Amino acid sequence: MVPPLSRDASREVYVTQKNGIDHITTILQRRADGHVYVHYENTDKRLDEWVPESELKLVSEEGVGSEHAHAVM
Repeated sequence: MVPPLSRDASREVYVTQKNGIDHITTILQRRADGHVYVHYENTDKRLDEWVPESELKLVSEEGVGSEHAHAVM
């Protein structure tokens, strides 16, 4: 389960699958029903969406470098 949204949530980086592909995400908001609003790295904010928090895997609390992001994707 995803930890509570911290004061500096932008430093927490997660991976989630969309259409069978891993995507680097950051959590923008959290709802009581267990869903989180995520931003997919290197995409337009119009693609941000609510996903079940159970689909997220914590990658780093400090962020992900570009070379790691490519390895995951």
